[in-house]
Amino acid sequence: MNIETKEAVIEVAEVIGIKQLTEDQKDPYKASTVGLGKLISHLLDQGIEDFIIGLGGSATNDCGIGMLSELGIRFVGKKMMKFVNME
Repeated sequence: MNIETKEAVIEVAEVIGIKQLTEDQKDPYKASTVGLGKLISHLLDQGIEDFIIGLGGSATNDCGIGMLSELGIRFVGKKMMKFVNME
């Protein structure tokens, strides 16, 4: 993170990578990108405006929905009913 240039570099594997999980957390149905969204949200609060995000080595397969949900995006169906609950 560089406050002067308002930039941050995030390596996804270091935030939500498989090496970060215990054996009982290695469940593809429960692992998500929420933690990445929380980190990005925190950095935005610190004044960071530009991000370089290295993908790969993640322990998730939610297509970034957890991250986007944490950043305020809501996923709804045709009848505007929330269909993703990342909580």
